[in-house]
Amino acid sequence: MCSAFGTLVSLNTNPEWFGVKAFRSMRQPNAITTHRQVLGEMLDGLESASQCPPEHKYKKPAPPIIDNSNLASYQSLMCTGSYMVLSDLLAVSNILSRNEHVRVSLLEVMIGRCMVSPVFSEEICGLEFVFDHNRLTDDQWSIACFLASFAFVPQIFGDDLVCYPELKRKEFTWIREDTVIYIATHLDDKRCLQASVSRLVNAITEQKDNPGDSFGIAFSVYHCAVVKVVKDSHTMSFSHTNALQFLPSIYTDSPSTPGITTLARLGYRNDPALFEHAMELCGYNRPMSMRIQPEESLRRGTNGGDDVPPNTICSPLPLELWKEIALHLHPFNLIAFSLVSTLCREAASMVLRYPHLCGYRLVAVPKKKPEYLQDQHLSLHTTSFSAARTGVPATVLVGCQFEYGQSRYLDFPLSITDLKPCSLPFSVILYVDGKLKSCWV
Repeated sequence: MCSAFGTLVSLNTNPEWFGVKAFRSMRQPNAITTHRQVLGEMLDGLESASQCPPEHKYKKPAPPIIDNSNLASYQSLMCTGSYMVLSDLLAVSNILSRNEHVRVSLLEVMIGRCMVSPVFSEEICGLEFVFDHNRLTDDQWSIACFLASFAFVPQIFGDDLVCYPELKRKEFTWIREDTVIYIATHLDDKRCLQASVSRLVNAITEQKDNPGDSFGIAFSVYHCAVVKVVKDSHTMSFSHTNALQFLPSIYTDSPSTPGITTLARLGYRNDPALFEHAMELCGYNRPMSMRIQPEESLRRGTNGGDDVPPNTICSPLPLELWKEIALHLHPFNLIAFSLVSTLCREAASMVLRYPHLCGYRLVAVPKKKPEYLQDQHLSLHTTSFSAARTGVPATVLVGCQFEYGQSRYLDFPLSITDLKPCSLPFSVILYVDGKLKSCWV
């Protein structure tokens, strides 16, 4: 029997999910339970699950009891919506832009690779049986926080010089100035969801004194929810989404989930600090006097000059032209380019919103996947992108190896105790003189 993310290898052995046991010992039935009953229970009550004796059913722990005091903020503050969709929270269109589609597809394939990786899948299976967030192991917390924060970091991957900071366990992890993550459990339970929302609202109000919008993410790997807190000089209100499915089912025929799409779109929002974060990742440890600063210094170049040189009658070049130049630069060169002037920084920040793999900028998701990626199982953890590097078009295959050329592996920026790092294979296909070629520049 086959699933979308794996194969049940034999009716005489325990079901396995790409080589990793899908049933942990805490919920495995004894040998007298028939495989038909096991599979029925695995499929959420279909077929013969109702006939399975109680002692052989999988024992998923009940949600923790939530004291009313944990819901105080939720019940006392003004909630303007409890089942909002992200497009309403952000006041954007329901239709994904081309760049958002790229970010969503990249997150989908990364999640798919995690699900077929023994490094991740065993820990992910165990997350379902954690009673509450205080009982998460450090490895489980690291995996959850990594998956939740992936869409919010500067999307520069595959370069040896890029160094992502190690995640440090905290109750609340601020991944942006206005966005915080809280690792939770049982978000599909109404009171657990409300308690998580309440904790996020409290964390945001304690951290942020200035008026404005802030976002919180309650994340349990299996589900996620987004909270928006709006503060002005006199009032504060909040709204949130429902618990959205994040992790695809192992029996799905599509890598898409509402939670993946939601976090990818939320991560694509304009980040005023993107340039600073990219500088840190790329090792630009320059003195603060060398960086473009807010307020007055933002209007001046690094050499003390304005965007328009003195004693000139020429108007400054338009932003569109600077962006066109930036589109031909490697991410590391973009950082240096950003230090020239305010307009260059703005143009470079626009380009840095695209994901980059080894200097290849992912610009679009093809309407039709290549024939060799259309296999149903393969398509759940592989995809292709139209890309460019220094103006040269290319096709980037992510999640698979290209049989006619070289492939590289992208190590996820995550450390897990006593476990090997998980890698994401990808290839770059170049068309040179009309001929198919795979190479690295």
